[in-house]
Amino acid sequence: MKRAPNGGRISAIAALLGLGGLGLYWAFADGAAPAPERPSRGSDDSVSRRAPPEPRLRSTQPSANAPNRELEGLARGDEPAVASAVAARSAEHALEEPRHPHPITAQHRRIFEENNRLGALSGAMDQGDFAALRRMNAEYREAYPEDDHDLQEAYDLIADCLEQRSSKAIEAARHFWQTHRASTLRRHVRRHCLEERAGDDAVGKHAPE
Repeated sequence: MKRAPNGGRISAIAALLGLGGLGLYWAFADGAAPAPERPSRGSDDSVSRRAPPEPRLRSTQPSANAPNRELEGLARGDEPAVASAVAARSAEHALEEPRHPHPITAQHRRIFEENNRLGALSGAMDQGDFAALRRMNAEYREAYPEDDHDLQEAYDLIADCLEQRSSKAIEAARHFWQTHRASTLRRHVRRHCLEERAGDDAVGKHAPE
């Protein structure tokens, strides 16, 4: 049986082409670098739509050496930060608090004592207790001999008039009324010694106009 000459020739040519292509592949396979892979369009879109990464903040926790640094500062005599802040706030509050403009001195205490004595003398005068008025006025004269307010002579005159309105007491009261115009007891001398009282008509003519 005879083969067709065209079919054998075609098979031989196909075999030669296959061997030639295989040789070319092995010749370039070792030297040629693989082509870089291009990202697909889907991957590009996913990257562009992704939110940008959040910035990373530095940790604010104190380092392990922080206590050692604070102890070293204390050893050098530095004040702790907390103590310094408290001291600063205390200083601010101290500046805001009102200060007493006039401290209590011995002179202030002497004035307070004199006011107490004058209050007691006025009480005895209003009660008509001439004995107590005369006694307390003697103590007042001993403790405060300067008598800056012209009070001691007036208290004695009032005590005399409370005890008895004699001509001598009335004349002394008239002289005090005319000469001691700055005394706060001047009107009390007039009322107790010079003004007319019931049952004492002779005194009315000695009262100043």
